Amino acid sequence: MRYLGRPPQTLEQVQTRLQRMREDIERGEAAFWVMTDPDADRAFAYLGFFRWDPPHQSAELGYVVAPARWGQGLMREVLPVLVRHGFEVLGLHRMEARIDPGNVASIKLIERLGFKPEGALRERTLNADGSREDLLLFGLLRPEFDRAGVVG
Repeated sequence: MRYLGRPPQTLEQVQTRLQRMREDIERGEAAFWVMTDPDADRAFAYLGFFRWDPPHQSAELGYVVAPARWGQGLMREVLPVLVRHGFEVLGLHRMEARIDPGNVASIKLIERLGFKPEGALRERTLNADGSREDLLLFGLLRPEFDRAGVVG
């Protein structure tokens, strides 16, 4: 939960969030995938598009990876495929990513995909201790992705 901008959650809160995600998918406002470890039959990451706005062909790209899997290059391998899917299959023109300024690895990854920094969402998140944090906003347009020639 370190970079998600929300405090750790109870099982009930997670179940409620998963139900909301399911409803978003059913309304055509989100698309999510889960990465699992076949040997342990456990999920270790989820990723996808949310805040999907079909009339404006835009969505926010998001991903969460279990800390035990950080630094293994999983998102570097998977995100180009997901971004290409968003543009070519879902018909997006614009993608956004909101990233905690301390999440340097995600910032580097998203920039490698061609996302451009667009500013800071000041005090966007409220932490459990009452403090607030900024989020950095990045954007990528379909023509930029096409020009970047990212394989995926």
